This record gives sequence, C-alpha cells and structure tokens, in this order.
Amino acid sequence: MMHGQVTRSYRSSGTPTSDQGEVWREVERKLGESDSGSATSYLHKAYEDTETHLRPMLEDLPVPEGACGAVFAFGGKIVGLDLFDRPATLARLWPKLVRAYAIDARMAEGQAAVSAEQVQAWLTSFAQTKEEVFRSAGLGDDVRLNGPQVTAACLRVDDRPVHVEAFAQAV
Repeated sequence: MMHGQVTRSYRSSGTPTSDQGEVWREVERKLGESDSGSATSYLHKAYEDTETHLRPMLEDLPVPEGACGAVFAFGGKIVGLDLFDRPATLARLWPKLVRAYAIDARMAEGQAAVSAEQVQAWLTSFAQTKEEVFRSAGLGDDVRLNGPQVTAACLRVDDRPVHVEAFAQAV
C-alpha cells in the first residue's frame, strides 16, 4: 500500500509521501488482527501482545549464515523479499524482519510450502518490471520497480543496491 502511495507521490511532487490516513487504518487493522488495543494506535503494541506467538518463530528461523537477504513466504504464497548489501546488515535486522512477516503469517490460512522453483520463478519475474528512479531524500537514489508479479523499492548509492524490499503482487 505505502509503496504505491510513495511512488505516486514521487511522480507528482518529487517527494516520498504517503496517505497518513491509510497508514493509520493499516495500523488499526494490525492491532485488530492481533487482538491488541491501543488508544494511541501504537503499532508496537501488536508485537508486544503477540510476543509469545512470535518468539518461537524467531527462534525457529535463525538468520541464514552468510546470506544477504531472504524471501519470505507463508500460507503457500511468496509475500516478500529483503536484500541487503552485506550479511551483517541482514543479521542485525533479522529479528525485526521475521517479526514483521510473522505477525501477518499468524493470520494466513493454510500451511502449504513454497518450492524453490516458485521462488526462482518469482525472482525471474523481476526482469519484467518497469524501473523508475527518483532522487532519495537522503543518500543515493530511490529505485521503484513495478511488474505484474512484484512491486519493489531499492535504495541505490553510487550505483550499488544497499537495500531492496519487494512484495509479491496477486496474479
């Protein structure tokens, strides 16, 4: 949701903004799904309230040794990817990434596995994306990728990807 809003904002005004009302609605959705209540719409409350469910997932999914990124899937579907310029960055952010995906995985239906072939096909679909490059608010460029199976954003500094986050599109 936010990816599309930021991309549209870059196109229209050259700045990365999103619809704050939509952001708050998404926070409320996450709080509701996790049976959390927060008078101030404090998203972290959802993580606190589901910690007993999320902790085993984090313990069962150690950071892949030497990896720079990971594809996340649940409910028989690929949902996203995070890729960094070095393994140390992935290791540092691993708990946050797993928690973010795990809170959504709790609500997913089905336990079907995703095959390596499905992941490879999804990654190959990146070749069909349209690339738009915008000047980042900080260092480098914000590269936006949109295709039939994926939407992604990449922070690129000195022509080198620093972080890529991608989300599967429903096909």
